Amino acid sequence: MNGPYGVRGMAEMPYLPYAAVIASAVFDAIGIWFDEFPLTPERVLRGLGKVRNRW
Repeated sequence: MNGPYGVRGMAEMPYLPYAAVIASAVFDAIGIWFDEFPLTPERVLRGLGKVRNRW
């Protein structure tokens, strides 16, 4: 969670690269890039074209 001016708590710093690592692993597995997190099963299926937007 971001605070004022986008600052973060010091305990969150080691976890910042994980989003890119997960997106890269999913890309290696299925060949689709995702730029939104959290990477939910619905978003992955929508990326694969199996689930249509409900909105």
